Amino acid sequence: MTRLLTIILIFVVSSLVWLFWKDGSKEKEGDQQSDLSLSVSNTTFQVPLQKEETPFDLPSDGMATETFTGALGGVVPHHLVASSFLAEFFTLLKNREPVPGTILLLAPNHGELGESNIQTADFLWKTAFGEVATDQSLLRMVEKAGVAIVPQSFENEHGIYSILPYIAHFLPDTKIVPVIFKYQTSSREIEAFSQAVTREMAQRNIFIVSSVDFSHYLPQGEAERKDEETIAAIKNFDASRIARFGSDHLDSPASILILLRIGQILDTTGITVLRHGNSAENIRSRNSSTTSHFTFFLHPKP
Repeated sequence: MTRLLTIILIFVVSSLVWLFWKDGSKEKEGDQQSDLSLSVSNTTFQVPLQKEETPFDLPSDGMATETFTGALGGVVPHHLVASSFLAEFFTLLKNREPVPGTILLLAPNHGELGESNIQTADFLWKTAFGEVATDQSLLRMVEKAGVAIVPQSFENEHGIYSILPYIAHFLPDTKIVPVIFKYQTSSREIEAFSQAVTREMAQRNIFIVSSVDFSHYLPQGEAERKDEETIAAIKNFDASRIARFGSDHLDSPASILILLRIGQILDTTGITVLRHGNSAENIRSRNSSTTSHFTFFLHPKP
C-alpha cells in the first residue's frame, strides 16, 4: 500500500512539474512574440496613389520661412486638388527641429465603417515614394486607451492614404499611427483620447497631423462664409461650436477638437494659418459644388 502511494505521489509531482514548465515556455514564447510585434508590422497596405497622382509642387508665391519652433501639430487637407498646400506644410515640417519621430495622423472615418467610434490600423504602408512604418509602441498605447484596431476601415480611407506619400517623401524616417473618427465620437471619448496622447507626448517626439477638409458641396461664396465661421471657432478654441459643425463647415470635428484640446493641455495655443483655398480656384467655377482647404500650425504663442 505504501509503495502504491509513493508511486502515485511521484506521478502527481512529475505532472505538476511538467505543467509548470509548459506554462513557463508558453509565457516566454508569448513575450518573444510580443516583443516582435512591437517592431514589425505583419501586413502591408499598398497606397493606391501613383507618383503622377501625388504632385509636390509648392505654391506659386513661394513658401513661408518660419520654422514654427515648438509646434505640436497642424492641419492639412486630404483633397489632392490642394496638393501644393500639402507640399508646403511637409517641407516646413521637414525643416522643423527636431524632425518628428512619429506622426499621429487623425482623419475622418468617411464611410462611418466599423463599430467603434475611434479606430486605428497596423500596416506597413507602401507608397510610390517608399514605405511608412507604423509606430508599434504608440499603436499599443492608443489601443490601451480604447481605440479599436479595424484594418478593414482603412482600405479606402483617403483621409489617411492621401497623406502618406508626402510623409514618405519629406519625412522618410518618420513613423505613423493613423486614427480615424466617426462623426458621433463623443466629447468624453475625445477628452480621454487627448489626455492619453498628451501623456505620451511628454515622453516622446510625436507630432499631430489632422487631415481635414473644410466646407463641402457649396458655391464658393457661401463656402468662404462658412470658412470664416470655422476658423473663428478654431482660433477661439470653441469646442462646443466645432462639435456641432457638419460637412458644410468641415468633415472631422473630432480631428480638430483633439488637436486643440492637446494644445490647451500643453499651453500651446498659438495658431498660424499658412494657406486657405477653395477647389473652385482650380476648376475655375465660382458656382460649382466646392471643397475648401486650410493648412495651419499649432504652436506656442509668442
